[in-house]
Amino acid sequence: MSQQHGEEIYCLSYFYAKPPHRGELIATLLKLVEPTRAEAGCLQYDLLLDNENPNFLILVEKFIDRKALADHQELPHIKHFIDKQMDQFCEKVIWNVAREIKKRTHQ
Repeated sequence: MSQQHGEEIYCLSYFYAKPPHRGELIATLLKLVEPTRAEAGCLQYDLLLDNENPNFLILVEKFIDRKALADHQELPHIKHFIDKQMDQFCEKVIWNVAREIKKRTHQ
């Protein structure tokens, strides 16, 4: 099934912090929260800390559509984090782009 224009899109990012850089990673990601929430296409942007592993962080992002997510990823402060800081602070990063499963109504 192809992505429909205007269909809300999620991005789930999983950050495994290098233990000596955990605090820096958290501080850096927290600095991205408010500017991202202020973006016109952003519906949700929440940073979560795993209850079992203090070096595992989850970023839940929700945008109005795929274009809004793509526009977000091109912003200078996001590109700077991805290009310059992510490898420095993280042992491993995984992200998935997803969409909500919605029950179709039959007519």
